[in-house]
Amino acid sequence: MSTNISYRFDKEIPLKAWLVLLHECEYNDWWTERNAEASLSYAYMVITAWDNQRVVGTVTIKSDQVNFATIDDLVVRQNYQKKGIGSALMNAAINKIRELKVKHVQLFPIPGRETFFTRFGFVIQNHATVMDLKADDVE
Repeated sequence: MSTNISYRFDKEIPLKAWLVLLHECEYNDWWTERNAEASLSYAYMVITAWDNQRVVGTVTIKSDQVNFATIDDLVVRQNYQKKGIGSALMNAAINKIRELKVKHVQLFPIPGRETFFTRFGFVIQNHATVMDLKADDVE
């Protein structure tokens, strides 16, 4: 495993490599190529971390580039975790959002992982509730 990680800032990543990363990390492992294509199409930017030709981490920024941004899909391969890649991806995402001057930035962490995101200035909104429409109610 190389310690020379490079970063890409675009949505033109190899779809299959991105999908394999997500599946191998058991994140959105139910996604098909159609789901991945839709996510890339909706995203403002995808930042990926590469060890030579292998994608080892990713984070997605969804934004209208004026009013809001959501940081989503922060994923790092297990054997690359605890090496600063997740932090580098988060810092890169936050810097890109700051360049846009977007003030309202959110993320929805997996329960138990909130502490990681507080290091970047995120706070838990105790007065907010997230609600989902049950998938079987959508036709």
